[in-house]
Amino acid sequence: MSDKELPKQEISEHLQELRLRLFYSFLAVAIAFILLFPFSKKILLFLQKPLPKSLVGKLIFLSPGDALIVSIKVTLLAALILSSPFWIYQFWKYVEPALYEHEKKLIIPSFFITLVLFLLGVSFSYFVVLPFSLKFL
Repeated sequence: MSDKELPKQEISEHLQELRLRLFYSFLAVAIAFILLFPFSKKILLFLQKPLPKSLVGKLIFLSPGDALIVSIKVTLLAALILSSPFWIYQFWKYVEPALYEHEKKLIIPSFFITLVLFLLGVSFSYFVVLPFSLKFL
């Protein structure tokens, strides 16, 4: 291969870079969590839409803290999903310097294919599999 030699870094430089990328990723998730928390009830209602009409009633919380815990979990999941492009980008920027050019050319298209297939899988499970499985239960 005619690829140029990759720059060498000490282990402490790698760890410092990893620490910085992780900090940015957690910060993005925290900001998304803060912005989404007021909408946690709407997010929960959206997640309940596939429930079949035959199920009468609503969610029941068995202890005083259950409603808050469910709101926090739903908001955290939504924050992780919403901020995922940013933390995936941070992961890419951490790994990218270690790759040769021909490796980068293979990874970038496969990333977009993976993203499309993931979104198709999530949509299929939400609109097809989940309603069918809830009717079965």
